[in-house]
Amino acid sequence: MSAFPLFQKWFRLRSLVLLVTLLALIIISGSQSATGDPWISGILWSSYLGVFCLGGFLLASSRFWLKLFGGLCVPMVLLGVLSEMIPDNVVLLLASRWLVLLLQALMLVTVVRFSLKSKTSDQTDKLLAGICGYLILGMLWANLYAICHLSGAGSFVTSGGERATDENGALLYFSFVTMTTLGYGDITATTPFTRILSALEAICGTLYLAIFIATLIPHREDSRDSEAAP
Repeated sequence: MSAFPLFQKWFRLRSLVLLVTLLALIIISGSQSATGDPWISGILWSSYLGVFCLGGFLLASSRFWLKLFGGLCVPMVLLGVLSEMIPDNVVLLLASRWLVLLLQALMLVTVVRFSLKSKTSDQTDKLLAGICGYLILGMLWANLYAICHLSGAGSFVTSGGERATDENGALLYFSFVTMTTLGYGDITATTPFTRILSALEAICGTLYLAIFIATLIPHREDSRDSEAAP
């Protein structure tokens, strides 16, 4: 291992593993068309669960967090299987979505906590963890939109008049476009509640970047001062 110092350095970047898997999951989920194939949906569901459990295992700094992740995994798997077996049951779909939302929120707290408070990881690892948190925030909001769609509290339509759903990746795309304040306008929220929710996502995305960058500046200055000190 000492013969490959570069490999050894990147191997220590736990956040890099999570970042790569998150990006792969977002690309696959966003480009997946609404085929209705339960096997494809099951694979995506298992991958989704595996990525978040992997992140929790890599970044959680105590057994308490690992127990929380483990406690959520069992009911999520059961609800995921049942919702695929009975796809028309809205209650099962909503229950599985709320559990995913809880897991996403827990993962977001874990990532931010690791990025800001970890004292055993280097600065690059913390930076990558912060980027992971930004991606998780967009996925969390996409799940909120899906819950609104399933519960009838709101819907989304494309510029062509078609309904935008989570199955064809449209809500995930809408979430990231809104969070980054791009605002293409090809998908719009049709109810007051979802319009307010999308506006809040844009605010949260902007604040996340501002706060994250502001917390990085003192660390960079401290590292430069330590290097300049005799």
